[in-house]
Amino acid sequence: MTFPDIDTLELLFSWGTDIKPYVSLRVITADDYKAITGEAYVAPTTQVTTTSTTN
Repeated sequence: MTFPDIDTLELLFSWGTDIKPYVSLRVITADDYKAITGEAYVAPTTQVTTTSTTN
């Protein structure tokens, strides 16, 4: 699998594409993300859902 370079990601971002996943994939750094978007990268968080079963 080939990943886009930073110039391509800049173009994709200008078209409205979310480029956050590319930070998680380590294609770009958080600093690259900030340079492209102008915003600091905030890693996504996940919520753990627990289910209680009582009889």
